[in-house]
Amino acid sequence: MTIDPVKIPQNVYVEDRIIGSITLRQIIICLLSGGLSYGLFASTKAAGAMSMVTGTLSWTPLVIGAAFAFMKINGISLTRFCLLMLEKMDKPAIRVWAPRRGITISIGAASLKSDKEMAQEKNMEEAKRRAEEKSKRIHELSELLDKGPEEVDDQGHAIERTAPAASSLPVDKSRVSADAVQPPSAARTLIRDIAPPTSL
Repeated sequence: MTIDPVKIPQNVYVEDRIIGSITLRQIIICLLSGGLSYGLFASTKAAGAMSMVTGTLSWTPLVIGAAFAFMKINGISLTRFCLLMLEKMDKPAIRVWAPRRGITISIGAASLKSDKEMAQEKNMEEAKRRAEEKSKRIHELSELLDKGPEEVDDQGHAIERTAPAASSLPVDKSRVSADAVQPPSAARTLIRDIAPPTSL
């Protein structure tokens, strides 16, 4: 069974018409402004101060109410037009788009480390620990080699030496010498910085 096409209403914000083209809002505005005008007219007449000026002023609220109820400017009611003018006074005439300045979040700082990164850090810590152990063992071995062979007394106890014997050290310091290096002259340094090094 096919569904018949249905026309969907587009302009659903239209006010309901009460009498012809007059809406309920327009009737209420006219009744309120007319009641105010009649109250002013009756009070000025009862006070005995009725004149052409006071009579005109007493019916002014009805004229203003009728203008707000029925007058339209470019298809906009006078009430909405006045509200838009107030909004225009508060807001700038030219609006420029700019990114909103709010809370900034550093995604790199907020993200959690993945399992792979944590495993890599663990492996790096383990490798660092192993390297430290290896260097510690090498240092101990070097100290042991620097001591040389242990000397034993008559009872079989090791004799402690305060300083290692010169002959037992791997390098005899008395046979090693080095000359002091002279700093290069300023001209030679300048040429060395510009040109590639050559044998002197």
